[in-house]
Amino acid sequence: MPNLTSSSPPIKAIFALDVTVAILATFFFVVALLLVVTKLGKNPGGHARIDSDAPLKDTLATQIFLVPGTFFLALKYAVVSATVALQIQSNESVEVTIGYSYTGSSVSPLVSGASHAQVIAGLSFTAQIAEIIFTLCLTGAVWIHSSHITNNGTGLAQPSCRSKIWNTFILLSILGTGIAAWGLGLDPEESKQVFQSPFSYTTAVRDDQAVRIVYIVHQIRCNSL
Repeated sequence: MPNLTSSSPPIKAIFALDVTVAILATFFFVVALLLVVTKLGKNPGGHARIDSDAPLKDTLATQIFLVPGTFFLALKYAVVSATVALQIQSNESVEVTIGYSYTGSSVSPLVSGASHAQVIAGLSFTAQIAEIIFTLCLTGAVWIHSSHITNNGTGLAQPSCRSKIWNTFILLSILGTGIAAWGLGLDPEESKQVFQSPFSYTTAVRDDQAVRIVYIVHQIRCNSL
């Protein structure tokens, strides 16, 4: 088990926050999954009936997005918690976000940092792909839920054809730019020339210009919603 007891209070708080979010996200994943199963179980045909004049009117559509969304949120923070534990063990700076890390651990390395580098790299890239899919699912859920509210409030069939085209473009752009930035960071030839141990997604964004540019475009796309 990671030696957390001799870490500084901020490091302990970061770890505790990550674990708490992972637990809460797992709880909401179970709730969302049970809602979908209950909804499907109420219909003899094995699926919920959705009115033909408003194909995304039923709450099941939102819930279907929330199930994978909460799952990948839980996965991300479980992975981040494990990453923080390894960074504490290695006496490394603890990564809080892509652009910020906290140095305050007083733990003596139990295992050399180099031996953790490969594991930290794998966890870092796993957390990033989970974040991309979570963002995609959350955006889809917000879109469908807003269409649901509009339909209930106005009686108009939602989403409109224009809304479908525009929001499909948004979802594809989030997925495309996210996967592109993630994939560029995995380039083994670039990593041999540029990256320092431990090689993580954060290192890729910081040290590789191509990865950084695509990552910024991805973040702009996500934050402009």
